Amino acid sequence: MNQVTKEDKFKFAGMMINEGKITTISALYKHIPKKDVAEIIGVNGTKFSNVKSNHPESFKLSDVQKLSLALKVDFLSMAKIFDNSMKQLI
Repeated sequence: MNQVTKEDKFKFAGMMINEGKITTISALYKHIPKKDVAEIIGVNGTKFSNVKSNHPESFKLSDVQKLSLALKVDFLSMAKIFDNSMKQLI
């Protein structure tokens, strides 16, 4: 049986972002676990899951860039996901 790798998940999520099917950070978490997102941006997984992951406004531009590189999507596409997520908070 074939195991789905992180790289497979990242590739699929990137494709979904490029197709406009992932438009918020919460939608991204449905395809990539929060612990993997934490690993990509280089932060503690537990702290990330409990605090930062629920506050898109707390991400730095460097975090957004790391995610866009890992998922192989345009930086502005990833920034739009965060913008959409922050609009939901208003």
